[in-house]
Amino acid sequence: MYKELEKYKTGKKIDGIGVFPDKQTINIKLDEYVANLGDLIQDFIKHETTPFWRKKYYHKHLTKIYLDMLNKTGEIHHGL
Repeated sequence: MYKELEKYKTGKKIDGIGVFPDKQTINIKLDEYVANLGDLIQDFIKHETTPFWRKKYYHKHLTKIYLDMLNKTGEIHHGL
């Protein structure tokens, strides 16, 4: 994954489901990432305020990953 997210990687593998474009599913192993909410928010703000000339080619994809992680945190919190 991206170097910005490496610090959240636990080294463990978790079960997941991959979906092909034709909607066929397959069982896969995914890397586990764990982050403190404050650290995740702080990193997202730093990521979003990066000047445009310093943004990497993967900036939009990394933004989507940060938002997915933050949204998952909200789902877990509301599920309690």
